[in-house]
Amino acid sequence: MRAPGSTYRQKLGGIRGSAFGLAALVAIGPAGLRAQVPSDSTQQHSAPVTLRLGGAYGSAGTSVGGESSSNSGVVITGLVGMRLSARSELALDLAVQPFEAQNPVRDEAYTAVYAMVGVEIGLGAGHRAFVRPELGAAFRSWTGSNVWEESETGAAFGLLLGYGIPAGSSLGVVLEGGVRVSGASELSTVLWTAGVSFVPLGARH
Repeated sequence: MRAPGSTYRQKLGGIRGSAFGLAALVAIGPAGLRAQVPSDSTQQHSAPVTLRLGGAYGSAGTSVGGESSSNSGVVITGLVGMRLSARSELALDLAVQPFEAQNPVRDEAYTAVYAMVGVEIGLGAGHRAFVRPELGAAFRSWTGSNVWEESETGAAFGLLLGYGIPAGSSLGVVLEGGVRVSGASELSTVLWTAGVSFVPLGARH
């Protein structure tokens, strides 16, 4: 025969056990949901492809045989990025220089297209700032009364810095500036740019 207080103690123990179990579910439940359902920012950062289109102010410097010249105008820019990690992506960068840059020693001038490949690395906690070293080629087309070659190609390298700004749920704006350098034979060219790009796909938020 059980003691009179044993039944009461058993009931009290059961109530305490249920209370502890309920508290554990309340404490663990939200954490489990957070682990299973990624936040919006994680989903936005995991976009596999980035697309940017924009323009910049450009200054083209040309050096030949110790002589140099400088011309400026609008540069058209575009970039396709493929996500490598949460803070880096492989970038295919295109910069079109439609304005003519003068050869300082001959009556000829060129327009150029820079086709580059680089790795863009996000900086800071939100990865909105970035640096992008890149390598590629510069394709130049020459015109004038004393043209040596109508077209030529030279190796190129560049270094770009930028900062992304959210502009909506899926859009973004990128402020970017940097330099692209190329050379061929006795010719060397430098293209400095500072501009803005719109990001219709893959913006960082």
